[in-house]
Amino acid sequence: MRGKKQIGVGSGIRTGFQVEQSEKIPDPFSVPILTRRGVVLSMSRKGNCYDNAPVESFFSSLKNELVRHRQFQTQAEAQAAIEDYIDRFYNRQRLHQALGYRSPEEFERQESGA
Repeated sequence: MRGKKQIGVGSGIRTGFQVEQSEKIPDPFSVPILTRRGVVLSMSRKGNCYDNAPVESFFSSLKNELVRHRQFQTQAEAQAAIEDYIDRFYNRQRLHQALGYRSPEEFERQESGA
């Protein structure tokens, strides 16, 4: 099971839960409980391995650019570092291939004509 993920969406953060086709959601994480808590469930369509490519790319970047270079003492420390990485670096400064090697902020500025 892939597990819980926070996904940047506009100015807010949504929590997602990625499940592979061959996996079942474990009992403690039943769909109604997750849905009530605002978790968005995601599952790739059968035979379409590209559904999950953007999320897999993000987590690869997160691991390579932050997690593998640090040893966190507590879960709270790890969560704060990951939130900072997403809010300050990944969503604002990091150059993204899909945006023509521009940062998301630069891309939005240019696209809005500001």
